Amino acid sequence: MKVALFTLGESATLRLSETILALLARRAAHGERIDRQGPTNRRFAVKQGRRVVEFDPPEGLAPRDGTAPKGFWLADKEDSWHPATGALDGESNVLRAEDIDAPVACPYAFCGKPDVNPINEDGFPAYPFRTTNGSN
Repeated sequence: MKVALFTLGESATLRLSETILALLARRAAHGERIDRQGPTNRRFAVKQGRRVVEFDPPEGLAPRDGTAPKGFWLADKEDSWHPATGALDGESNVLRAEDIDAPVACPYAFCGKPDVNPINEDGFPAYPFRTTNGSN
């Protein structure tokens, strides 16, 4: 079985990797339904004036540390980048950034050692992505 692991920064790497490997072992040994990967970006859109990132699968999407989702940025058409603040709303992460009224791009975990925290119900972290012009 091939497994790709993406971890959540230095402080959580060892603990999270051990958790993921234990979950994969349970799936292999006991046939439990456990996702092989974390949530991936399904769509970046503007809905009712809100900037929304939708994930697939959305079930159990939550920040691992109980804080607001971290690791998101927004950029405008002038290529001005700002850290985004987010709030989970069902299967979506609703984002905003100071001084960005009309974002055209949204990267997540798009740097060397990102400080990120969204995970799925099985404990797998969301995969990094970068959208441009509102597309995936």
